Amino acid sequence: VTINSAVSNPTTGQQGATFTITMTYTVSAPTGPGFLTIVVIPPDTGAPLSDSEFVEGQANGQYQISWQLQTTPNEQEPFSNGVYQAYVAVCEGDCTTKHPYGGIYAEAQTKFTISS
Repeated sequence: VTINSAVSNPTTGQQGATFTITMTYTVSAPTGPGFLTIVVIPPDTGAPLSDSEFVEGQANGQYQISWQLQTTPNEQEPFSNGVYQAYVAVCEGDCTTKHPYGGIYAEAQTKFTISS
């Protein structure tokens, strides 16, 4: 598996903006069941935000997935100004090596900025 691109649209926005993170990737050998995962690290000490999409396994070909993040401040996440790192991955199993069938096929990162 090769990640061809990981991009944020827009790359900069104000609090309340919706950021779309898109990952495009190529499978060159059939995969087993696993997850397509995103983890967003805020610039402050806030907790990371994450999401995953289960896939049964994928045949050779090119694929794309997008996640949308609405940045309206709330009790759990203030969405402070700064640079947010977004890590995306295509995984076998649960993205860990705790199990013999788990691991990361490929990973990449992008970023977006919240500014006032």
